Amino acid sequence: MAELREIHRGQWRKRLIHWLVPRLAEMDWMPIESAPKDERWVLVARGDQMGVAWYNGAIQRWSLGPLICFDNPTHWMPLPPPPQ
Repeated sequence: MAELREIHRGQWRKRLIHWLVPRLAEMDWMPIESAPKDERWVLVARGDQMGVAWYNGAIQRWSLGPLICFDNPTHWMPLPPPPQ
């Protein structure tokens, strides 16, 4: 049973990526200088690297999580709203 759940989860992830990638390409990336710095989570990018991060004003860096920073992002975009 656990194996079936894992297969289902893997298929769900593939479908989500298939749906999400074209939509991200349609969205406009904005220069990182215009990103909010109020600890709001956003999608950041540098080249072909992306991550969900927030600006940590205490250390003046983009944080992906505790002790993990995303150095020198060049662009950002808001995260989509959560599912309803």
